[in-house]
Amino acid sequence: MKKVLVISEAIFLNLYRPGLEDYSDSHDDMEIDFYCLDVPKKELNPLERVAYKRDIGNFRKKYYERQREEVVKLVEQYDTILFLSLFYDQEYFVQGKLAELVKQKNSIVYFMDSIKTVPCKIPFLNIFKKVYVFEEQDVDFVQKEYGITAELVPIGTSYYLFEDNIKGQSEKKYDLCFVGLATPKRIEYLDEIARWCFENNKTFFVAGHFWHTNNKINYWIGKMKFKIKHPILAKYVQNKFIQPYDLAAVYTKSRIVLNINVAYHKSLNQRTFDILFCNSLLICDKQNVGSIEITPGQDFIMCDGIEEMVDKISYYLEHDEERERISARGRALVAGKYLYAQTLKKIFS
Repeated sequence: MKKVLVISEAIFLNLYRPGLEDYSDSHDDMEIDFYCLDVPKKELNPLERVAYKRDIGNFRKKYYERQREEVVKLVEQYDTILFLSLFYDQEYFVQGKLAELVKQKNSIVYFMDSIKTVPCKIPFLNIFKKVYVFEEQDVDFVQKEYGITAELVPIGTSYYLFEDNIKGQSEKKYDLCFVGLATPKRIEYLDEIARWCFENNKTFFVAGHFWHTNNKINYWIGKMKFKIKHPILAKYVQNKFIQPYDLAAVYTKSRIVLNINVAYHKSLNQRTFDILFCNSLLICDKQNVGSIEITPGQDFIMCDGIEEMVDKISYYLEHDEERERISARGRALVAGKYLYAQTLKKIFS
């Protein structure tokens, strides 16, 4: 029985735990457990939260030292240790005795974001037996910066876990859909697309984090500012997080789903494969397909800029058969080659 411990921040654990649990359930020779490593929240009382925030009496360092001792005892019990990215809070959590122990194990790190976004250089990256990335540009970067070979493995989709919900959505309710974190680049695209939808009476489902929600006052101030600055886009925006199970249904009910990368992402991300699996036409901005076996124009549509994206949206909403043919081909491709279970098979092999 291979015992695997997955260590991750809550944001990645919430996204990928269901797929990991499903993979474990389907393999009798493997047991996967999880440890959430994140900034302290509910586990601290009010005085401790103040001490942590202001680092009174070196509170932060002492807190993580105690947690590190706990993790060391836990890691000793497992054969394989999988890190989903590397936790950092003023300094990297992996250090000292923990780093020495991880080096002795079958240790893997899979970066869930571009390694170029890490807050500072990772001084211990060479302790891992395998380093995986989903950004093709990161392969050369890791080799040049760290002298280490990283392997490119697309994250794939875990939406096969929601197959019943996807099949249950028989009608297309929305012409267009975009779900994601609001960034300046995305807002620039969405403003123009929303204007086109408004002028042409098209339904547009937009959701994600567009303004602060940490309290009611900030929420309403943020909503008002956004409405003033982006009056047309604001008509469509739902400022909320949608759980993957429900998001699969939204994608499936959309004729076209947009995937607009953040500025520093250049490769196909997980959302690419999620959308394709839901049998909707994926239209995205210019991205680096690289070695991934997928063909723009046949499996999905790629656009070079805002104007072309609006043109493609207009065209494929008017040409149902062509849109549906590309959607069906994209889904078949992902179902055959880019499921999260196939990703896990690669990294655990």
